[in-house]
Amino acid sequence: GGGGAPSSTGGVAEVEDYERTTKSRIINNALHRTSFLMASSLSMVMFAPLPTLTKHLQLSSPSSSSSSSSSPPQARAIRILSILSAISASIELLLSPLVGSIIDDYGRKLPASMLMSLISLSNMYASIRPGAFGVYLSRTTNVLGGGFAMIITNAIVADLYGTSGGNGSGNGGVDDGDGTRMGSVLGTQAACASLGFLLGSAIGGRLTDIDERYAYGACSLLSALATANVALRMPESSDLLGTRMTGGGKERSGTSKDDCDCDDDEEIVVASGLGTRLVEAPLSSVRLLYRYGSRMRTLSALLLLQSIPMYMGDVFQLFAREEWGLRPKEFANLVALFGILGIVSNVSVPAVLGSIGMRSFSLLATFSSLLFPLSTLLADSYRSVVAAGCLGMLGNAQKLGTNAAMASLATELGLPQGRLQGEKASMLALLKIGSPIIYGMLYLRGKAWSIGDGSAIGEVGGADRDWSDVVM
Repeated sequence: GGGGAPSSTGGVAEVEDYERTTKSRIINNALHRTSFLMASSLSMVMFAPLPTLTKHLQLSSPSSSSSSSSSPPQARAIRILSILSAISASIELLLSPLVGSIIDDYGRKLPASMLMSLISLSNMYASIRPGAFGVYLSRTTNVLGGGFAMIITNAIVADLYGTSGGNGSGNGGVDDGDGTRMGSVLGTQAACASLGFLLGSAIGGRLTDIDERYAYGACSLLSALATANVALRMPESSDLLGTRMTGGGKERSGTSKDDCDCDDDEEIVVASGLGTRLVEAPLSSVRLLYRYGSRMRTLSALLLLQSIPMYMGDVFQLFAREEWGLRPKEFANLVALFGILGIVSNVSVPAVLGSIGMRSFSLLATFSSLLFPLSTLLADSYRSVVAAGCLGMLGNAQKLGTNAAMASLATELGLPQGRLQGEKASMLALLKIGSPIIYGMLYLRGKAWSIGDGSAIGEVGGADRDWSDVVM
């Protein structure tokens, strides 16, 4: 809470605590605004790449599109976007640990401002110069920028509330042993992002129906507003940690092997050169699964299981169009509905956590998350699937407890939050690389299995071979 102003007779510690609490509140509010703007920005162009690229392929090769040996433009566009997503995820896998180290060394504010400026400029280019290159540039920048922004956002929240065991670190946010306080803040943060996602996807779907350039232009404008908010309204959160800048980075101490639940005989070493970080980057994607002990390994494995259903890429849009007959505007309405459910789910997090605690809430949210995929598997009715999604809305918040527990454990181990968030993003990037392709192959094989006509099966089998080309 913010608390009142310190009394005139209060000591230096009371004044410092008041200043830290005030600064934490300012950072928290600015972060919520930024998350809303960035979610609105990125979701604004969620539906633009596929129709834009399809239109470009139709115009650039009208003769080949009618050839029997060529795939339809939309199928080619889907394959290109799948490859692009895999490439972007590979880059994210390699660079996320480096981004985490950079924000530990140089703070959160400057990298965040530069990242959002880059997103704004790339989407401005796509708006001014529509075409294949604009789609590639915007899609890659948005995917990477969204992933890197999550690293910074989670690090900021951990700066404010990532204490453990009920002992504050003087950073204005004291958590209890199970991460309830941090989970509540993450829930509010996710609600702001969900609201932005709802508005952005609803408006973006309509702008895309009119002209894709309008969607890219709106994305650029909102990203510019987010940049201005960070640059002008958000203080540096890492200053609350009590560390100081020394040359190229913040001075931090490692955790000794006597205090660390690690699997080897080495202590956690934080400082390393840029070259070393780049060399170690490929291993960073799995380091959380072996380097920091059994508790971190268990939490990381749980996070992977909770995240797998979220990385379908463009396959879900294809599924909704082919199986449910949803047009882009109708699919945008479906996404908007899930945005509303996300808002309701995350807004309810603080109250529910206060009643049942983090562990019980995580179990309830995980069970809730199973309702939508099970209904998609078992029910043929689109309305039944939507109803199951509404009943399972708490599934949107299932990862809050895991993320809060990982941040608290990192503080306990002396692991900088930027490094934790970078390695976590790198680990999740592994799912982004393989999941869309695997989901696509499973969808096409399932479609072939469900069709009884031999010619239809052969046609889908050909599409399956086309998708296999993406894997190769």
